[in-house]
Amino acid sequence: TDSRIFVKLLEVVHSRKNMLGLGRVDSYRVARSVSDNWRGCPGMRADGRFDVMVMRRWVEAARQGLAAAELSDKGDHQIGRLLANSPEDENGMWPLPAVCELIDEVGSDNLDEGFIAGICRGLMSSVRGIYDGGQQEHESAQRYRALSRQIRSTSRHTARLLKKAADRYEERAVEEDDQAEARQDAL
Repeated sequence: TDSRIFVKLLEVVHSRKNMLGLGRVDSYRVARSVSDNWRGCPGMRADGRFDVMVMRRWVEAARQGLAAAELSDKGDHQIGRLLANSPEDENGMWPLPAVCELIDEVGSDNLDEGFIAGICRGLMSSVRGIYDGGQQEHESAQRYRALSRQIRSTSRHTARLLKKAADRYEERAVEEDDQAEARQDAL
């Protein structure tokens, strides 16, 4: 997807601009829905392969457009969310070294926080039985801690972000465990 579309969506969401001949409210709703539900990752090709150079060019162009629109902070957060959708390699390694390098090079706290938010996207929308507790979140926390250990030697910065995501999953797991226990006690 063209990075200019991404920039335009964020301009509509954050800068009171209109699009597609719609009024302000409808423009905002459409742009917000598209930007919030964007699930792809820059660099993903139609054939399912990941192109590192396309990712790098897309992020660079998007960041330039967002800077021109005075939306760098908000844009970096959204870019981080998109990078959390990056694919894993054939051995299950994630994130790919090229994604880690990009995150490290950009060095943006907002991009980092967006990456963590993208990883933790499912925290508030899981399906479970009322007495199940936080087993799903405990498993996700274990997964992200393991991934963090795998990349620690090559990308300490991104490894720390994965650990932060694991910590958020673990916090939610404890909340779910406490709620399930309270429900059991109420019987």
